[in-house]
Amino acid sequence: MARYSLTAGSNVTASSSFATATITPGAGRLVLAFVLGQKVGGPGTPTASGNSLTWQQVASVTNAGPGNSRVTCFRAMGPAPSAGPLTFDFAGQQQQACAWSVFEYDNIDGSGTNGSGAVAQQQTASGSSTTLAAMLGPLADAAASLVVGGVVLGTDEAVSAGAGSRRSICSRSGRAASAAPSRLRIAPAAARRSTGAGPLRRMPARSRSRSRPLP
Repeated sequence: MARYSLTAGSNVTASSSFATATITPGAGRLVLAFVLGQKVGGPGTPTASGNSLTWQQVASVTNAGPGNSRVTCFRAMGPAPSAGPLTFDFAGQQQQACAWSVFEYDNIDGSGTNGSGAVAQQQTASGSSTTLAAMLGPLADAAASLVVGGVVLGTDEAVSAGAGSRRSICSRSGRAASAAPSRLRIAPAAARRSTGAGPLRRMPARSRSRSRPLP
């Protein structure tokens, strides 16, 4: 399985709907989108649409403490995706800011619908310590699995994955929105963390396509 970044960005202008840059997902590839919404009092759960794909929510979790930010993961997969922006809609609820990271994987189990066969399980966690664990159940084939996590931080700091199966992490810092438009202020000085994670299934060997090694 190889990961390919499609887009990442943020918007600090208040709105209830946000669109990414144009992306062109690959046919038969699993596309994962992590999106962060920020609203004092609690952001709602968004929906995702675009690219001639059906986007299904995988997991959604609010940050520890005040609960002013929410990270949601979506999955999609289709035989003929179209080029265009991916839109996140909060059903009329104004968000103070929004950030996203979208990427895709090849050589993935294509069974089920909209990538359901490729996403074996999912877990979420939220806390305010220097470590955060999302405990997964046993994997049917750990050697053919890749654990993916999306992490939102309240302060600008490095993130490292723990030991175990091969893993891939995307992170979004919450520091200094005014100084760096690509970053969002998602929490006070104390670090607030939330994450969604789960393993991906590789295609069966008999139908596996060639791919380059995982970065």
